Amino acid sequence: MKCYNCGSKLTNYHVCTDCGADVTSYSKIVKMSNTYYNMGLAKAANRDLQGAAYMLRHCVKINKYHVNGRNLLGLVYYEMGEIVQALSEWVISKYLQSEGNLAEYYINTIQANQNKLQMINQSIDKFNVALKYAKQGNEDVAIVQLKKVLTQNPNLVKAHQLLALIFYHQGELAKARKAIKKALAVDKCNTLSLKYMREIDLAFEEKMRLSGKRKKEKKQERQKYLSGDDVIIPKTNWYQKSGAGSVLYLMGGVLFGVLLTFFVVMPGRLNVAENKFREKSSSYDQQIQQLNSTIHQYENQVASEQENAEGLNHQILDLQTQLSAMQSDLTKAMDKLQKEGFLDAEGNIIDEDVTTGDTQTPPEGGEPATN
Repeated sequence: MKCYNCGSKLTNYHVCTDCGADVTSYSKIVKMSNTYYNMGLAKAANRDLQGAAYMLRHCVKINKYHVNGRNLLGLVYYEMGEIVQALSEWVISKYLQSEGNLAEYYINTIQANQNKLQMINQSIDKFNVALKYAKQGNEDVAIVQLKKVLTQNPNLVKAHQLLALIFYHQGELAKARKAIKKALAVDKCNTLSLKYMREIDLAFEEKMRLSGKRKKEKKQERQKYLSGDDVIIPKTNWYQKSGAGSVLYLMGGVLFGVLLTFFVVMPGRLNVAENKFREKSSSYDQQIQQLNSTIHQYENQVASEQENAEGLNHQILDLQTQLSAMQSDLTKAMDKLQKEGFLDAEGNIIDEDVTTGDTQTPPEGGEPATN
């Protein structure tokens, strides 16, 4: 830990041995900031990205010159698919420490791949469009947009969560569970993702319980038993004792068969054939309606794709404008840092205002800071 006044290394005393400045409060601030940094680093290593971001935000809030904390916070945002926030943290870190700072490597790596940067910007725009469609009730169009977003930016946790929410609203519990599992694979302790997973599991259990209850009721309806009171025992008549009974039974059986054929069997077959014809006709009508609905959906999709194609030309111009705006933002950031006393008029860092801790610059994953 270095003195904020003269930059010399501090000891265990409450004052600086070189300049005599009181460093009691300063030491507590730096130690607390380093504690939050170490906690954020541990959570990031366990893929608790939301918790890591919370700890690291406190770290840089207490000590805004904590370069390692800002770099790690940018990496956490990058892993969550929040590229814009990651670049913001790295740009600030670079201006706080221009030499020997990993933030410069991170920025150059992203800016070197312009195609990926443009794809990420498009994914953010498409996510906003999908969110707008979901609020308007056009869930099918929102699902299409979200699938495009996740193709371009698969780590965007918000897109996975919104897709799971739409599937849950439509009753597609299996698809909703699959989407929320992908969100938890990126950030396994995200509170909103865990809440969605709990609600999906409860809905799935309720659905299985109702399904099992219906099956049990249908099974009970099919199981009908004949009791002893329902069995009728015929009495023996005089014609059953003689041979005439057999002839009468035979003739009656033939006559009954003929009558049954003309009055029962044939009308029944005609009714069955007519019912089958009606069922097939109704099925064909439903298929025609489904085909018309599908054609209408495809026409809407074609119209939407045409709108997207027209919007691409505008996006190309917007990207060029954004590149110019980024250069302008960097210039404004430098001016702001000069006004706040971080830089002098020539753009150099003012050494006496920089009060960073004595933690070493970590590799890409980061190392725990020492108090």
